[in-house]
Amino acid sequence: MLDFVSAIQSSKDSPGIVIANLGQLLWYRRGGRPVTRMSWSALPRKNGVAEVMRADPVKNRIPGNEDPAAHVKYIFEEVVPKMVNPSSTLDIIGMGDGASEVVAYLQTKWARWKGRVQAIAVGTGYVWANREIYDGEFASFWAKRARAYLLSPDPVETPLTGREYFGCSCYSSGEADHTECIMPHAYRSMLGFFQLVADVPGYEELEIIEPPGAQGADGWGEDVVGNGAVGQAAPAAEGFVVDEGT
Repeated sequence: MLDFVSAIQSSKDSPGIVIANLGQLLWYRRGGRPVTRMSWSALPRKNGVAEVMRADPVKNRIPGNEDPAAHVKYIFEEVVPKMVNPSSTLDIIGMGDGASEVVAYLQTKWARWKGRVQAIAVGTGYVWANREIYDGEFASFWAKRARAYLLSPDPVETPLTGREYFGCSCYSSGEADHTECIMPHAYRSMLGFFQLVADVPGYEELEIIEPPGAQGADGWGEDVVGNGAVGQAAPAAEGFVVDEGT
């Protein structure tokens, strides 16, 4: 994350950065700070066999940030309006569950944010909770101005199959195993994507042609994903160019 922030701040006219942490939502009253569930489990106990401290649903929660969905809403509706210039555009990166929560929020509030969100990049595994994007206008934006960086050992930004499943163009993250490790591998490509969108008026992602048989009769199902149809290197398509300079 430090490398990501440094890469942004090192550029000329660097933009502002808002970092959300959907995993750090428990309030440790004695320490006066928010903690993750892992940190909560590691807090001092009376003895070596004592159970983990019970988390009170009120006292150990942060108002307005009780769960990941509430935290995302708080960032968009409380933090952004107060800390971000209202005339600025927003580029959004979401990882894992955070990616799903951001997309779930935006498609319910797209009328409010469609004039400001410029592009979205997500890092995720092969299970995508937002397959049913019911807001047609947001679905159109998602198809044209979003990228999904998937777990894959292929070089970063290698085009992958999966557009029919995720609803947007898919690329290798360069990380093969752990979603939480996608960011260090792929953040430069994500920032390059954002710059490309900013530099090219009306930019739209080109659709990657899926290989024959990659999509089942009923669409992308768990059996298809499990068998590796999603996340395979996509075949070269006429007119499809990967900008290796991003």
